[in-house]
Amino acid sequence: MVASGRGGDFYEAEGVRDAYLRHRGALSPNMVMDAPAFTGATGSVAGCRVLDLGCGDGSTADVVLGRGAASYVGLDGSAGMIEEARQRVSDGRATFVHGDIEDLEGGGEAFEVAISRMALHYVEQLDLVFEKVHRALSVG
Repeated sequence: MVASGRGGDFYEAEGVRDAYLRHRGALSPNMVMDAPAFTGATGSVAGCRVLDLGCGDGSTADVVLGRGAASYVGLDGSAGMIEEARQRVSDGRATFVHGDIEDLEGGGEAFEVAISRMALHYVEQLDLVFEKVHRALSVG
């Protein structure tokens, strides 16, 4: 049962997370179609502190850290997805936080790069999230 209606709740519904995880990997449509465009659009992340909104199972952590990011923080509203991410990503530069994108807190120039793959459609007040992200990014 979905209680609050936020994005992470979708993946807590019975069978949804398992179905999603069954379709990951090198032949996943998300990897085949989205990953090349995403990688090209983000440019270099070498040496950067990266925030990932809606990190899901942490698949993007491998990509970002493999491209030389200094650190990676993945935020997701699904406790099950966060647990999956923590189990599958062993790189010490990665941290996974359970929390809704809308509740993002931070500031003080904590990150150089903020990313989100296939998650922002769950956000009702995107303008407010963008304001919070802007405050969390370092100048320049």
